[in-house]
Amino acid sequence: MRRENIYKALVCTSAVIGFFLLVEMFCRMSGLSGFVDADYKFYINKIDNDLELDFIMEDALLMWRLRPGYRGDYIKINSMGLRDKEYSLKKGKDVFRILCLGDSSTFGMWVPQSHTYHAMLEDKLYDERGSRGLKYEVINMGVPGYSSLQALNCFRYRGFKYDPDIVVLYIGINDTARRFHLSDKDVMADDKPIIYRKISNSLSMHSSFYRVMRKIILSFIDKDDNKKDAPVNRVSLHDLLDNISALNALCGKRKIPLILVLPPICENKGPVRDLMRARNIYLYREKIKEFCQDKEMPLMLLEGMLGKDSESFSPSFFVDPVHPNRKGHAVIMRELYEYLTDNKLVGDY
Repeated sequence: MRRENIYKALVCTSAVIGFFLLVEMFCRMSGLSGFVDADYKFYINKIDNDLELDFIMEDALLMWRLRPGYRGDYIKINSMGLRDKEYSLKKGKDVFRILCLGDSSTFGMWVPQSHTYHAMLEDKLYDERGSRGLKYEVINMGVPGYSSLQALNCFRYRGFKYDPDIVVLYIGINDTARRFHLSDKDVMADDKPIIYRKISNSLSMHSSFYRVMRKIILSFIDKDDNKKDAPVNRVSLHDLLDNISALNALCGKRKIPLILVLPPICENKGPVRDLMRARNIYLYREKIKEFCQDKEMPLMLLEGMLGKDSESFSPSFFVDPVHPNRKGHAVIMRELYEYLTDNKLVGDY
């Protein structure tokens, strides 16, 4: 009798597993999950249009990240999910490593990888200081659409593993965006343990059946969400400064210098889509300057990108109002290199 019960249990279990496997196969072969689902939790595609890019994938820890191994016309993502060449996670004893956190400007939108400021900085360090015996690595961890909270969590969950000697943060433009009634902090708030969310990334996120069912469930939630409050800033000014403080504290614990780059905005290059957002960007920039001055934190103002009047940024350095072109990236590289060498932060002196 006992053996029969075990047999029945095994048959039932096998039938259930077989059913879900068949459903999973159907969802994958039909492409149903790709058709109905391109989001993570509360439809994060409402937060930023960059999620429509085919080299972006959802992430249970960071909302979204770069798709490892992606190959496009001018965008190539390495096996670790970075727009960069391959780097070993473990740093050698003779390696000096700089980690660049940021959004699409650091990512290098519309700029070839070799002409981004971090790639050129690595080449510059090799050319000028490579004879001193150190190997220089400048790693690009920029992701389109990232806010200061995502950059903070990117370092918290991924960046520190690279054991950087210096961290550069270029962030602030996306914090002011207002497309959703939940802030980034609200969307990313999760009481589940980190290990659970990591498992979700590696298993459930790859299940087409799971994604279809999630879409159905979230569609009912979304009906209620549309009736709620008006859109809010992705990151409030107060939270932006808190995020910078938190990143500075994390770096401080590891005795890693943190350098901030104040995001430029060039209205002469074209109209900013949202007037309110433009005003907020200027407000956020001023508060970042005041905050860094008060906390005595390093801040790069990118004065080399200013025009002849020295009051506004020159359009010759931009693709659009916020994204630097090749010339702009060259200026960022030069000013960052000068700051590092003037303050004796790179290698042995």
